[in-house]
This record gives sequence, structure tokens and C-alpha cells, in this order.
Amino acid sequence: MADWNPSQTIVFIIGTLKWEDSDSFGSFDSDNRKDEELMKFFLAAGVPDEHVHYYCDEEAVTSTIKDDLKYYVSRAQEQDTLFFYYCGHGYGSDDDGYFFATYDCSENVKMPMKRVVDTVYRHFRGKTAILMADCCKSGYICNLVNDYNKSEVNKRLRVAAFGSVYYKKTSTGNWTFSIALLAALKGQPYLEFDDDGTVTLQELERHIMYDMALFDKQYASSCLPNHMRNWILTCPVKPRKHPRIGERILVDWNGVDYMARIEKYRPGEFYVCYFSYASNERSWISEDEAKPLDIVHYTPGTRLDILSDDDGKWYPCRVLTGFCGLHLIKFDDYDDTYNEWATQEQLRFRS
Repeated sequence: MADWNPSQTIVFIIGTLKWEDSDSFGSFDSDNRKDEELMKFFLAAGVPDEHVHYYCDEEAVTSTIKDDLKYYVSRAQEQDTLFFYYCGHGYGSDDDGYFFATYDCSENVKMPMKRVVDTVYRHFRGKTAILMADCCKSGYICNLVNDYNKSEVNKRLRVAAFGSVYYKKTSTGNWTFSIALLAALKGQPYLEFDDDGTVTLQELERHIMYDMALFDKQYASSCLPNHMRNWILTCPVKPRKHPRIGERILVDWNGVDYMARIEKYRPGEFYVCYFSYASNERSWISEDEAKPLDIVHYTPGTRLDILSDDDGKWYPCRVLTGFCGLHLIKFDDYDDTYNEWATQEQLRFRS
């Protein structure tokens, strides 16, 4: 039996793909927008209409978001689950703080990520909250949840958080993170790695981490307490009909390799979904057309140069650890606060 009960759920979705200050915040393509798909999923799953709150573009006014979030979470029932989701731009710094870009945001009008997390911990009367953000700097909500979980504030509340990227990094403009979330909610068989007929938060975390690293080359963030790792999001889940379903592969198309995922199988063929902005292109290929991903791994301690995102210069560094072609590095001349996850393209052997 799933731990998530749609009838006892509050959904709060903020989807901003365009902004009043279009000079400061560039718009995203609204075709195939996944925030809307997520809203429709929750309604179809049985979440009561009056519990689904969706703020799309011009509706995502900062004052409204602040007031409504506090209003709705404070009226939750004891067994309720909260799903909070944001997509759009994220911005900020350690000095100034980190913010979600609401529609009317400006130098004087801001929606702090901390305001969202504070509101949940101090006013949500339910039992479980899952916070998700698909934007630059989104990992900051995971940092905040981690800090709260170590405190004595609202110890009865269980909270997990997922962000599309490490809090100091920019995020892709693709829908990869949101697609991974929808796949988990819909119970796609390829999320199952223990074949027990359920999708847990741990499997969602794993799926997001791998997709973001392999497809978008960025290190996703999460805060998933041990007591929530086996929290069942979806069940029952149909078993995979072939062990390679879910595998991430390369497919040659006119001499160019494209990343894809195996979704279905029939004798001698795989049905694959190609990675793209909305990942909605699919086709059947023969089994021998599915090629493994080309992933470079450096052993811990390897001394390299890293190309800085800030000034375009190369700096000496060493590898601390790796994950799916990404590497956590330490700069030779800076302390651990400057450690960062680097892509294969950012690294080179020292000359």
C-alpha cells in the first residue's frame, strides 16, 4: 500500500516560464510545459480540486504566493501530505540569499527560498511534505531542509526535498528533472531497481540523480532522511518485461549519437525515448543499435585542471570522487568551500 494518499494531499505548484521583467529574466518555451502536466496528473490521481493550487506565469505574483502558501498549509489536516513544486528561474548568492523568480520579482520584490521552507516547517499542520524545485540554485532548498531536520522545529513533520542542481550552479533549461518526477508519480517500471512492485522516494532520488548527471551533466541535490527513504510514492508498479528497460543508451542517427532511454521491448527491438528539451521523441530501434554511454571516470586523487565557469581560466585541482561522468573536485589553491562538481568538458590533464 502506498504511503501517499491523493485524497489527503495539498498540491502547491508555481510555474513561471515568463516574467514581467523580461530583460532580467529570459522566457522559456511553454510548449510541453511539465508544470501543467504535473497539475493535471494530481487532479487525475484523485487529489481534490480545492486542494490543487497552480500559479502559472502572470498568476505567480510574489505577494499572492507568500499569502496563499501560508494560508493553505496552515489549514491542512493531521494526515495530509504537501507537494510543493517550483519551475522557472532561480537566482542569488551566499551573501544575498537565494530566490525563486516569481512573475513580478525585482530588486525590491523577492520570493526567498528560505521563506518557502520556513512557511512549511512553521505552519504546515500535516504529516509529510515533499519539496521540489526545477531551476538554477534549486539545491538550496535541500540545504535548508537539512538544517531544519537537525533542529528542534516541528519534529513531528517529515520533509524531503529535491532540486535539479547543486545550490551554487545553474540548471539546464530542459524538463529532465520534472520528467523524472512525473515518471515516478506515474509508476513507470524503469524506476524500479529492486522489483518489489513499488516506487519509493529513494528510487525517485536515484532516478533524478542519474538522469540529471547523464542527460544534463549536472549534479542534482536532495535531502532525503533515512526514515523517509522507503516512503512509497506509487504502487503497484508493473514489472519490467526486459532487464534493459530503463537503461540509458546512445543511438546513432545519421552518424550522430543521441542519448535515449529504453522504455519498451518486443522481440529483437527496443522502444526508446530520446533525450531533448521535453523528451517527447520516440522510436523503435533494433537491439544492436543500442550502444552504451561513453562515460569517463577519474580515480580519486587524480590531478587535473578545471575550466572555471566564472572567468574562463584553467585552475589546478584534484578529484575527490565521481558520479556518472561528473567529478567533485578541490581547487589546489582554495579551501573546501570552493569545491564543485565538474563536467567532463571542464576537466583536462595538466599540461
